Amino acid sequence: ARKCQQGKDEMAAAQAEAERRRQARLADEKAGAAGAQKDMDDKVAANRKAVQDRMDQIDRNCKSIGAGIADRDAKAEAELQAKIKRVQEESDRAAKEDADHRKSVRDGKVKDMTDTLHRQMQNRKDEAKREVEEGVKQAELFRQQFKEGLQKDHEKEERARQARGNLDTVLITHIRSNQSVHPKDFGAHLTQKQELAYNRGLFEQMAVEGFEKQYTHKFLPQATHTGTGKTDPYPSVGRWHGGDFSSLELHHPDVG
Repeated sequence: ARKCQQGKDEMAAAQAEAERRRQARLADEKAGAAGAQKDMDDKVAANRKAVQDRMDQIDRNCKSIGAGIADRDAKAEAELQAKIKRVQEESDRAAKEDADHRKSVRDGKVKDMTDTLHRQMQNRKDEAKREVEEGVKQAELFRQQFKEGLQKDHEKEERARQARGNLDTVLITHIRSNQSVHPKDFGAHLTQKQELAYNRGLFEQMAVEGFEKQYTHKFLPQATHTGTGKTDPYPSVGRWHGGDFSSLELHHPDVG
């Protein structure tokens, strides 16, 4: 029984030792597992921290890079907007200048056309006025020419009538003269004219001296050889053909 008890005790001690060992092993395993877990947790935490640090660094880098990019993009956007504004303003200015130039050219052409039309209308009015004035002058000229023609015709008729009257007077006078002069006395007036011409010097001296002016002034116009066929200044004396003239014969007569 003692051996059994001893065996039981030894078995119980062995079991207790085995349990202790198992518990110690479990404790060691738990401690190892806890250490491993702790190591793993530490590693995970370290990894997480490293990752977080990297993420924070990346975030900081992204923020700084993003700010630079944002600044660059904002600056580029501002420059682009300014360029677009300048281009738009330049385009608007060029379009306005072109529109003003086109309007100025069109207004100039319209004004020139209007002025030309006004000048043409005024020229037509002036031309019509000149034509009317020329027509009035032409009509007045025609009336004057017609009046002058009538006057000339009247004067021509009057001259013809006067010539006919003068001819009738001469014919009647000639008839009366022929009726009052004896046929033997025909041509006596020619002889009288020649005698007056022969004595012209005496009549001129009588006129100068004032003797019987009422007769001398009447006889002098008739004392000429015109119409008698004689051309010598002294037809009562014949021409000398025998030689030189005497110096006494070259003196002018003391008459007139």
